[in-house]
Amino acid sequence: MAVQYLLIGVGVLALVWIITPFGDEALAALTVVSRLELLTSALFLTCPAR
Repeated sequence: MAVQYLLIGVGVLALVWIITPFGDEALAALTVVSRLELLTSALFLTCPAR
């Protein structure tokens, strides 16, 4: 489980490293998209199965 979290963290760092040269707007867009992804995944994970 710890390895999975480590790989996710390294992936996020790599993504930020790739996006950084595109400027502040690109980093802001990445932040918005990641928060929307978190929100939608939380909604789907908490919905009861039918």
